Amino acid sequence: MFVQRTERMDIYSRIGKVTNSSGCEFLGVADLTIAEQFIREQGGVTVADFPKAVSIGITLPDTIVDQLPNREDPAVAVNYRGHAYEIINERLNMVAARPLDIRSDRCAPASYWESD
Repeated sequence: MFVQRTERMDIYSRIGKVTNSSGCEFLGVADLTIAEQFIREQGGVTVADFPKAVSIGITLPDTIVDQLPNREDPAVAVNYRGHAYEIINERLNMVAARPLDIRSDRCAPASYWESD
């Protein structure tokens, strides 16, 4: 899909709207075109075809992070794995799996992208 120059600034805000409404607290978009050759060498042609990367994040609960110095304690390890690692990663996976229709504020099926 070709996005007009005037729409490009709006893409970030639309992605932000979806990620914020899903509980994500961090959003970053990187221009990968300057690293295309390196990416091609490391990951191949398919990976190098992506001109942008999006990164999202959710803050881990302080009560769990504060216990990490005691990570040798099985209870701390189980608490971190269950609440911080598994639950937060699942939330991030669910957000990242939602294809965003940048022309509206709704998600689009994968077939939407293939038709452009």
